[in-house]
Amino acid sequence: MNAVEIEEAVSQLAEAPFDPEAFPYSFLEAFGNKATTIKRLKSDRHSTNQSDLPGGVLQRHNIHLKVCPEGEVTATLTALRESPATTRYKVKFILATDGKSFEAESLVDGETVACDYPDFSDHFGFFLPLAGITTVRQIRENAFDIKATGRLNRLYVELLKLNPDWDKAEGREKFNHFMARLIFCFFAEDTNIFHSEKLFTNAIAQMSAADAANTDEVLSELFRAMATPHNQREAAGIRNWANVFPYVNGGLFGPHPLTPSPKPGEGGQETLTPLSSSGRGAGGEGALNFPHPLTPSVKPGEGGQETLTPLSSSGRGAGGEGALNFPHPLTPSVKPGEGGQETLTPLSSSGRGAGGEGALNFPHPLTPSPKPGEGGQETLTPLSSSGRGAGGEDEMNFPHPLTPSPKPGEGGQETLTPLSSSGRGAGGEGALNFPHPLTPSVKPGEGGQETLTPLSSSGRGAGGEGALNFPHPLTPSVKPGEGGQETLTPLSSSGRGAGGEGALNFPHPLTPSVKPGEGGQETLTPLSSSGRGAGGEGVPRFNKIARSYLLHVGNLDWKKINPDIFGSMIQAVADEEERGALGMHYTSVPNILKVLNPLFLDDLRSQLEAAGENRRKLLNLRQRLAKIRVFDPACGSGNFLVIAYKEMRKIEAEINRRRGEPERPSQIPLTNFRGIEIRHFAAEIARLALIIAEYQCDVLHRGQMLALADFLPLKNDNWITCGNALRLDWLSLCPPTGTGVKVQRQDLDLWGETQDEAEIDFQNEGGETYICGNPPYKGSNWRTKEQTEDIGLLFASKIKIWKPLDYVCGWFIKASEYSKVTPTASAFVATNSICQGVQASILWPLIYESGQEISFAHTSFKWANLASHNAGVSVVIVGFCNPPIKNRKLYEIDKDSVVSLRTVENINAYLLNAQSVFVESTKVPVGLDSVITDGSGALDGGHLILNRNQRDEIIKANSGRFAKYILPYLGSGEFIKGNLRWCLWIEDENLSEALENAEIYKRVDQVRKYRENSGTRAQTAISRPHKFAWINKRNSHQIIVPTVFSERRDYITAGYLDESYVINNAASIIQEPSLYILAIISSTLHLSWVRAVSGKLEDRIRYTSSTCYNTFPVPTLTEQNKADLNRCAEDILLAREHYFPATIADMYDPKRMDIEFPLVREAHDRNDEIIERIYIGRRFKNDTERLEKLFDLYTKMTSQPTPAQKSAKPKTKS
Repeated sequence: MNAVEIEEAVSQLAEAPFDPEAFPYSFLEAFGNKATTIKRLKSDRHSTNQSDLPGGVLQRHNIHLKVCPEGEVTATLTALRESPATTRYKVKFILATDGKSFEAESLVDGETVACDYPDFSDHFGFFLPLAGITTVRQIRENAFDIKATGRLNRLYVELLKLNPDWDKAEGREKFNHFMARLIFCFFAEDTNIFHSEKLFTNAIAQMSAADAANTDEVLSELFRAMATPHNQREAAGIRNWANVFPYVNGGLFGPHPLTPSPKPGEGGQETLTPLSSSGRGAGGEGALNFPHPLTPSVKPGEGGQETLTPLSSSGRGAGGEGALNFPHPLTPSVKPGEGGQETLTPLSSSGRGAGGEGALNFPHPLTPSPKPGEGGQETLTPLSSSGRGAGGEDEMNFPHPLTPSPKPGEGGQETLTPLSSSGRGAGGEGALNFPHPLTPSVKPGEGGQETLTPLSSSGRGAGGEGALNFPHPLTPSVKPGEGGQETLTPLSSSGRGAGGEGALNFPHPLTPSVKPGEGGQETLTPLSSSGRGAGGEGVPRFNKIARSYLLHVGNLDWKKINPDIFGSMIQAVADEEERGALGMHYTSVPNILKVLNPLFLDDLRSQLEAAGENRRKLLNLRQRLAKIRVFDPACGSGNFLVIAYKEMRKIEAEINRRRGEPERPSQIPLTNFRGIEIRHFAAEIARLALIIAEYQCDVLHRGQMLALADFLPLKNDNWITCGNALRLDWLSLCPPTGTGVKVQRQDLDLWGETQDEAEIDFQNEGGETYICGNPPYKGSNWRTKEQTEDIGLLFASKIKIWKPLDYVCGWFIKASEYSKVTPTASAFVATNSICQGVQASILWPLIYESGQEISFAHTSFKWANLASHNAGVSVVIVGFCNPPIKNRKLYEIDKDSVVSLRTVENINAYLLNAQSVFVESTKVPVGLDSVITDGSGALDGGHLILNRNQRDEIIKANSGRFAKYILPYLGSGEFIKGNLRWCLWIEDENLSEALENAEIYKRVDQVRKYRENSGTRAQTAISRPHKFAWINKRNSHQIIVPTVFSERRDYITAGYLDESYVINNAASIIQEPSLYILAIISSTLHLSWVRAVSGKLEDRIRYTSSTCYNTFPVPTLTEQNKADLNRCAEDILLAREHYFPATIADMYDPKRMDIEFPLVREAHDRNDEIIERIYIGRRFKNDTERLEKLFDLYTKMTSQPTPAQKSAKPKTKS
């Protein structure tokens, strides 16, 4: 079970009626215990329940819990704590409850929980270790973020079922944007940003139907209100119940901004990007053309449109002499008798059309009716007075579309109850009637209207011979010549209007183009053609279940949200592959600060301390803070940026406090925190997380009143870019100066049009830039094709051998290129392999040549998330800068996770306080006097290799006569796991005799055939099919060295074998060695060297003779040294022999070695003592000290030149 599933199970248990007998087992089941485990705990015979208290339940190594009588909870918890069984079975938690009170304690760290029973689900994070999930304090104390993630995931999945097109590429971005809107609204209504608690959730509950038929419309109207400034809402016709919401702006609730302008002189519009198809109206000779509602006016008499400047020019359609004019519904009135249009002052003037004698007038659908017989318009006060027009014989009536119908023959209006009554206007004989587009049809020839059931029946207007028909833009077409309407199935049928001889057709402005000369429209495929959903742009359809989930999410307490935690978790909702680990993705604040503190935060804090109460120094530091730019080019959901922002606000708040200005607005702009993220939803969440963090910081440091006063409206600035960071120009996205570099994006501009960066730049000239983050690691064997191309584009022009590099190396080289232009400090989390082996010798010379040097580093440690039983990947943190600094910080983390800090003169590519040298492969040993080679290679198709049964059959055939041609056969796997095999080993002079055995003859012939059909190397050995293709075997003792072994082991498991063994090419051989060589190879010292300079094969160490053995530096050994080491090697071999038949894998398992095989551990400890005293006269303190000594010795033994003298193309052959 993942964390979200556990939270849901615990919440269900807390909400259910308390069952004292079942509770202990239900509680354990909620944390992932299987039914069989629960059954064994309950069992009377052979029970696994080890409790020594009546009614108690004890699960070994986990928990001891008990349900007690009412009022005895505290006493029962004490009894559990003092229970001998609690100590004996090493439980982690004790828990007592009476169904009303709930108390628990962690026996690991002493933390406690005490609450009312129904509230214990709020503390489920406290118990996550019961499921094998490691946590951090923030989650133990406040598990809201996991709960919110789970609830949102339910909603997300349900909406995808209802709106399958939203799961496609073109719809997913709208869906992600929609989810970001919801999260903001939930946070805003619980933190008083909306000035009323639960305003958003209550509006949905009250205004949407119980069957969810209009939930999407309600949300659309709420979003429209939040996207509309207050001084424009009257003209926009915002409904009363939505008008209470504040203006949010920030691009969060406006329409998607990515539609291109239509080409001038044409009636259509260019293809819409995104949303893939045209949003055109119809064009052609004699055809009526209705342009996109956000375009400027069409020139009179032409079907074309001018270039689009959305919402800045008039959105009117064109007209000419005798032409019908149908203006954009949000424009001011057209002057009677003219085809032109006045300049648009959007949303601030009346949207009425003009009228005169004989003129047709088509007013804004949300305005009150004009006075009969006049062409003017009254001032619009939408929804505050009746929107009805007057009616009478031969009069034109244009009612407000949301009002109930006036009584026929009267000019009055009834009180408006929006959406609950019919929105029809009144009519009479001969009157023109223009109903609300969402009403059912008006019966031809009548002025009345039926009651409105929004979206549940057809929204068509009436039609008949000679009648004008204005259908709802999303309804199926009306049959020509009929006044009736078909039932509306929103978004599943064509959105066509009615057509027929003499009929006027007014299509929805965002539908695909109508064929010229026809009145119909093509079938609408929502979001893949038209950008409209059923409830408006950017809102999916709901059902009862989805509506219920929406309200449930809204009723959570969103004040508890932690944007850096929540952002990390919620991004998995939109990723189907990651959804199984929902709630498990979280990067702890302490780990993030391991990057940010030494990068720049420590320096800021030290300056704050040095400034003391000096107002001038404090002012200078505050000005410095305002100019700092933090750039995360792999920002995910923005947690590095959020933490950086929060920490800088803490420093700024302390400055303001010392200067006596605690209420001063922050000078640290969010636009100084920039990021790139390839996943659209994560990019949306990153910006939202920063917005939430800004508000929370304002509340914390300035007080809620001032925070609210300055928070809305949000700014439209775009700081998070969605795209591939390795293919984007970082200097354009995060320019070092405000010089007006244009952003050229191949990605999606989430929040507005592409802007001149100078307009939204960092309010600084000459400020500092810090690049940081946790980019994707992806080893060379795990990269996708596109990722390999990314790395190739960056490195192929610089160096020949680049394919071994991990994907994360791309961020290092991009940061170094950025720093060539402007002084920059960078720091990334990366796999430790980039500072080991061949990768170190490829990557770091390039970075050094760009002028960068390592300024700080954290040596290898586990970077774990909340994943169950996840030990985490081994990572390093490397900071580098230009220009270099003098005092460099080296953080070292021991096995107990204790961090030590050293200030050193240099940190090399291997993260050591040593000269910047690179260990390169060599064919000749620099320190050892025995030669190492690869084992023998068969290239036989497996025909020379035998298992035990095959060997026995050959030996038995002639009473053991052919046993001499069969030898034991070993590689790395066989030696370590003890799976011995055999092989045919036939010398030339014995071939005739060996072939007398039918099985041997058959196998030799099969080898010949195999080699004839194989590659060049195999074909060179066709003439001797009885032999291995290449042979490295002598009649002497030999040391076998595995070429691949687990990084978990504390020693390299080399072995000492006699001459009878054939060692294959999956291992290395040292022929005729001195025994002390085995002692050296088996030492901790040698393993430290191998880990630093070798390559990796997945999570295993790859031992290459040219890089690991031949480069290992050994000081001159005396005869006494050799004798001591010979004895150590003998002790290791004897200790192994003592535990026969245990395998090498058994004895060197780190979990079993000390307990089951202590003699082996003791032999290795003595060996380490002897060899380390040879090097420095004492034991080394840690691996860092070992490696620093080895690198110093290696430098002296090889006299390697400095990086400045080296080529940028180091050798990497191994």
